[in-house]
Amino acid sequence: MAKRIGKYKIDKRDSALSLADGGSVGGNIVLSGGKTLSGVKNEVVGSASGASVTLTAAQSGATVFVGGGARVITLPVVEAGLNFKLVFATAHAHVISSSAGTSLLNYTGIDNTNGTTIARTSFDSKVAITIANCVLGEQLECVTDGTEWYIKGDLNDTPTATG
Repeated sequence: MAKRIGKYKIDKRDSALSLADGGSVGGNIVLSGGKTLSGVKNEVVGSASGASVTLTAAQSGATVFVGGGARVITLPVVEAGLNFKLVFATAHAHVISSSAGTSLLNYTGIDNTNGTTIARTSFDSKVAITIANCVLGEQLECVTDGTEWYIKGDLNDTPTATG
């Protein structure tokens, strides 16, 4: 006997569900038996039109292009598994900030001090990190375990931290 789920008719013989005609999945998708998921793109968030961007948990996994002038990018409240990739598209002093001014940013990275010396820099439990003298295309990876944000990247200049 077939069962209707929304506009889809499913019977015991069906082992696959197609969303080719539209629709959405409101729960988890589990792939088994060596199956792959293809054609998936990350959300792209641009920051060229305003002075700041406040990211949300719903945007997790997004690639954020930071450009159009100096920008403040505010990360959402920590929740295990949230992650973002920040790509710097202009050479301004951009600020990465934790939500509500909490001291939850941890950074580690390699930079060349805007010159010739290679250095490793790290910060622990900061409110904001300023990325100065960006080289176009520099990237930071931001991930959280639900208690703090962990940020890593390779930069042109040594970042500074507040808080």
